[in-house]
Amino acid sequence: MGIFATQSPEDALRSDISAALIEQTATMILLPNPNADKKDYIEGLKLTEAEFNVIVNLDERSRCFLVKQGHSSAVCQLNLRGMDDVLSVISASTDNIEIMQRIIRENASRLGISVNQITPEQWLQDFYDQRKGSRSKQT
Repeated sequence: MGIFATQSPEDALRSDISAALIEQTATMILLPNPNADKKDYIEGLKLTEAEFNVIVNLDERSRCFLVKQGHSSAVCQLNLRGMDDVLSVISASTDNIEIMQRIIRENASRLGISVNQITPEQWLQDFYDQRKGSRSKQT
């Protein structure tokens, strides 16, 4: 199994192994692209006209995408509303990383353990609380 990601299908289609890449890609996840090149998507990626129209017409902020497997496709939505806490942990924003590292250091010190020994149960709630507090101070 492999994962291939590109900003533009044209990058993959220009490759010497483009035919093998397309043929052996069991599942494609295609994000909205109002500037999609019809030739790249229909001839290159083997999308139907209807699938291409979905890609071109989906709102880029809709959190929707097209999943294509073989001759089947579906429009899906990744709705992450209400998951702010989880996203704050997996995001790589500088402010979240700084808060997280500080809390891990402080809690490890308070518990008398190294930062390598601390578990999420020992710092995660403090991170959520302080992150929210820092956000409310900024507004």
